[in-house]
Amino acid sequence: MVSSDNPLLEQAQSILEEIRDRFPEHRGALDGTEIRISKRLTRSAGNACPKSRTIGLSEPIFSVEENRTLFRNTVLHELAHVIVGPDVQAHGHEWRSTFLHIGGNGERCHQMRARGQHHQHQGRCEKCHEVVEVGSRIWNRIGKGSRDYRHIGCGGVISSPDADPQAEGDGWLGRISRSLRQTLLFDGKNRP
Repeated sequence: MVSSDNPLLEQAQSILEEIRDRFPEHRGALDGTEIRISKRLTRSAGNACPKSRTIGLSEPIFSVEENRTLFRNTVLHELAHVIVGPDVQAHGHEWRSTFLHIGGNGERCHQMRARGQHHQHQGRCEKCHEVVEVGSRIWNRIGKGSRDYRHIGCGGVISSPDADPQAEGDGWLGRISRSLRQTLLFDGKNRP
């Protein structure tokens, strides 16, 4: 194991060595794997290039204290990409099976935010009327009406706080009406 002044890199290399020791059947696939800590990764927690056996991990995301508990899982996620190799579907069945086998949670996406990179917006659940914080990417999609996001607490649709929650139902007409309303609300707010 290579010594480093970066604690994230040291921890990631330690996880790599642990997986090599615990799963000898994957040693060959992991030989020569290089791990880097990237200041440029702000949307993805990590990335992997199975062909070159290179893994990048986000310094902006893992410098946020609340995200540190997911660091190990992210390293395992990227190691699973290297183990299955470049000819396997990136987040397909074989990758997921390998990820679970080496101790990961099997999930392909995260909801972590990077330090200073994501603005939080106030949405509202149309069902229970609770204020819900969402990131910029989701906020923009809500504004375009391109996708409904559900409140984890009650399953209601999250919308702009200016929206009338009683205006539409959950059927196809309600979805079209929500999309149109959201587009009008957000387009009107962005015009001078």
